[in-house]
Amino acid sequence: MLLWINNSLTPQEIQERLMSKDSEFQKEIIGYFESMHQGEFIDTTLEEVKCYLNAVEKDPEYAPPTMVLPDPAPDCKCLECQGDGECHIVHSWWEKFRTRVNDILACTNIHQCKNVWLEKCKARFPREYRTETAVDQEGHIFFRHMEPNLNTITSALTYMLGCNTDVSNLQSGTSIKAVLMYITDYITKILSSYIVYFK
Repeated sequence: MLLWINNSLTPQEIQERLMSKDSEFQKEIIGYFESMHQGEFIDTTLEEVKCYLNAVEKDPEYAPPTMVLPDPAPDCKCLECQGDGECHIVHSWWEKFRTRVNDILACTNIHQCKNVWLEKCKARFPREYRTETAVDQEGHIFFRHMEPNLNTITSALTYMLGCNTDVSNLQSGTSIKAVLMYITDYITKILSSYIVYFK
């Protein structure tokens, strides 16, 4: 899936604003990207998620999150939701959200290179470990990535789809062209074999 946000800044405009040392813009854009783009589990680590899964998978009532549809967000109209209070219904849903996303990430998104005979992993794992997002002098953003063998994800997308996802921020015209070529090649390859099969 390729998303282009209507009326958004172009990659070139973002890069120019980042290079102009506009600190307020830089803080806002990084905050936005980090809210949509993560390379780690939500408020936990892989080891903690594995321990949780080892315990919960013994329960006969447990259903893997990849096999069940997600619960929709509650449409709560209680007084706590109307004011500044924390509604227990909403809080409970967010807890389920975090648990579901972390389960899915541990089950589907952790890369284990099977081609041990290769010197370098074709999928470019492990990813560079970064404790914080940084911007270089050319305006390129290097995102925080705390789990080297985890794809970069958007938690809302992972929650809804319940499968392996990989999210990339396309920061240049070159990367946009490369993704479009990859998608076009992927679609036409499938189309060709489909046509050949049914002729």
